[in-house]
Order: sequence, then structure tokens, then C-alpha cells
Amino acid sequence: MIKKDWLIVASELPFSEPAEGETLATHAPNFWKWLRRSVADNDRKADRVLSALFMVLANRYDWQLFS
Repeated sequence: MIKKDWLIVASELPFSEPAEGETLATHAPNFWKWLRRSVADNDRKADRVLSALFMVLANRYDWQLFS
């Protein structure tokens, strides 16, 4: 099975699409508050922090593609 996003290559766990209306702000409010506070409500900085967390959690080594 080929994963189109290449997120997990060592695991065959199926991932489902987010439910309609599912967001970080509503489903992880404490994380969202921390994120928004840590970047002083700057959307661009928030995107960069989320990208960095994604790369760490996904074991990505091609960091330059996300900057």
C-alpha cells in the first residue's frame, strides 16, 4: 500500500480524514491556547511551529522543504 503523504513509512496503521468541523482549536483547546500565546497570535509563526512539530513527529529529515 502506497501512502500518498509519506507520513508513516514504518507503520501500516490506517489514518482517517478529519471529521467535518474538526479543528485543533475545538478538539485540543489547551494546545491551541499554548500555540497562539507562544507565537503572540502570529499566524505565520504558528504555521512554522506546527510544521516543525510535524517534522519531529513524522521523523522527517527534509526540513528545508518546509521553510
